[in-house]
Amino acid sequence: MNETMNETKATPMEKLATFIVDKRNLFFLLYIFALVFCIFSTNWVNVENDITKYLPDSTETRRGLTVMDEQFVTYGTAKVMISNISYEHALELQEEIEAVEGVTSAELDHTEDHYHDSSALFDVTFDGTATDDISLQAMNRMKELLADYDVYYDTEVGSDSAADLAAEMQVIVVIAAVIIVIITFLCRGSGIDYDLWYGGDSEYGNELFVWNDFLYFQFSYSGAAACPGNRLCDYSVPPFFG
Repeated sequence: MNETMNETKATPMEKLATFIVDKRNLFFLLYIFALVFCIFSTNWVNVENDITKYLPDSTETRRGLTVMDEQFVTYGTAKVMISNISYEHALELQEEIEAVEGVTSAELDHTEDHYHDSSALFDVTFDGTATDDISLQAMNRMKELLADYDVYYDTEVGSDSAADLAAEMQVIVVIAAVIIVIITFLCRGSGIDYDLWYGGDSEYGNELFVWNDFLYFQFSYSGAAACPGNRLCDYSVPPFFG
């Protein structure tokens, strides 16, 4: 009698699993609240993308970078390609671009590096760094000047790679969430669901399979399958496990 009671007595892990299954709607609601909170709190987190900021001021690397920033200036640059333009017209635009306030130079020559297949590539250098206002304003003026042309820009001036990456990640998260929700509803409607695997009336008894202290879940189809001992499981045993 004692042995039977010990065999049927639920372990703490089984009690926890049973509680989660019985209160699944509550957990679904908590996850929804957590998801909504995460969506609205993403802008509260600031990420420092410059790893050199984490270096102590006393390190040689930090001191060397400080000296370089003080002694050398890296001016903002831009590669500007204009398609469907003659070389003569490109030379005229070169003069107009160099006349823009805040632009130091706009290099262009008749080599394949700068002119090829009716496309002209200008190497533009600004008076300030990529983040200086004079460079940003010059970039905006140059875009206004070339607004009527088939033009492409490659520059760090006026662009925030961290913000662009964050925006792309938000789009990816939204797409992934939509796909997960759709698959979940399709699975539930077609008889496919995630279930805890019970042994049923088998040699394992009515127990959750717990391997290496982890609950064993199955991706199960509706129906039934044979368990060890040629008995039927409480839940079907599929060809896929997770």
